[in-house]
Amino acid sequence: DRKHPFGYGKEQYFWSLMVAVMIFVVGTAVSFYEGIEKLLHPHPLEGVAWVYLVLAIAFVVEGSSLVVAFREFRKEMGACGFWYAVRTTGNVSLLVVLFEDSAALVGLTLAFMGVFLSQATGNNSFDGMASLAIGILLAVMAFFLAAKTRDLLIGAAAQEEKLVRMKEILKRNGHVDGMGDVLTMQMGPDNLLVAVDLDFDDDLSVGELESLVARLEKGIRDALPEVKQVFIEAHKVRRT
Repeated sequence: DRKHPFGYGKEQYFWSLMVAVMIFVVGTAVSFYEGIEKLLHPHPLEGVAWVYLVLAIAFVVEGSSLVVAFREFRKEMGACGFWYAVRTTGNVSLLVVLFEDSAALVGLTLAFMGVFLSQATGNNSFDGMASLAIGILLAVMAFFLAAKTRDLLIGAAAQEEKLVRMKEILKRNGHVDGMGDVLTMQMGPDNLLVAVDLDFDDDLSVGELESLVARLEKGIRDALPEVKQVFIEAHKVRRT
């Protein structure tokens, strides 16, 4: 719209950053507080059967959510490896769900072990140690998600292979004599901005130049559908 001509894609990154902050501030802080409190003032566990029931229900719910999130992430991965897709994806909302659910399952397992060991040994410090371990887990995940969303918020570039494909499309035309900067910015999960400096053949007429620019823009968009804006500027640059 007129107020946001490049769209609202980066809003997703902002809210993902807020999720990471809340996980760290609330989840980590509460887990550490509970863990330290249980270690300093241990007391017998109460209502253990209810604890196991809640943990079991939570495990099923979080596990179901993780399966759905992982299936969606697999579609986005394509032929790429998992960790490569994690590092390069612009769909950070899906990444938040994927890692939050994974951390939740690990946290539920730690909570179960803490309760079970406390009940089996009579040593209630295991419950406190489990809370501290969950706090550390949430802190690590929050820092990772915050770092990922920070990169996207301040303007992360496209992956190297996408840059290579764009340059190949631009070089393929015989009327392009040189290429300067090829700048990209991730504006949203499926929204990539591209700005290019090109040195065109001086013999081209204005009409021919306009037609060539249109073909180059179409070629980039056809090869990379996530490219929504292409800005091509004519400059005298080094020869390719």
